[in-house]
Amino acid sequence: MGTEIAVTDPRRERILILDAGTLAENRSLAVTGTPFNIVAVGGSGINH
Repeated sequence: MGTEIAVTDPRRERILILDAGTLAENRSLAVTGTPFNIVAVGGSGINH
């Protein structure tokens, strides 16, 4: 499992990066416009 969660904040034109365990804000990324969707691709390399 990852340690961070990305959440869009369209009203403030930013993406929040939260700690997955506590949901505390780690950092934020300023973006232009109103972000509504996030597409994420990743892999751990662990076989299921």
